[in-house]
Amino acid sequence: MLSSDVNRHYPLADRQLALGKLLQPAGPEAPIETCDAPHAHKVSSTFPKDNNYKALAKAIVKYIQSSKASERVNTYLSIHSMGGAIKNVADTGSAFPYRDKEFMLQFQAGWSEPLDPDTCKYIDWIEKFRKALNKHIEGSFINFPDKDLVPNPNSVDGRIKL
Repeated sequence: MLSSDVNRHYPLADRQLALGKLLQPAGPEAPIETCDAPHAHKVSSTFPKDNNYKALAKAIVKYIQSSKASERVNTYLSIHSMGGAIKNVADTGSAFPYRDKEFMLQFQAGWSEPLDPDTCKYIDWIEKFRKALNKHIEGSFINFPDKDLVPNPNSVDGRIKL
């Protein structure tokens, strides 16, 4: 199939190609795989707050364009589809309240050296990404725990407020 055929049959293909050009591959010192060895990493997740996906996409692109990753870290955003049978259960039918969402965003940063002097910068990339999207996102997925979302995990009040 020619690229023009792809764009005609899959209208989002041209946008995906444009977004792909924004993303820079990790440098030679960054881990390429996440499963080839234990790597220091930071992960967080969230869901779109409403159906204004265009504004969310613009905020994602703006952050990616303005953020600068190190040669020693692999940073990325995964988008996980939430369709299918997950929507057959009411939001209040289980402990998972985001069944109505179309997708989930997962922020990740991985680096090879646990004592890398720029570790705080790698973690900060995740936190700044979340903040850049803050008005478009809500919540977090329990399977991608992020202790930094809880202001004070040692108090009941701190655990409740996000």
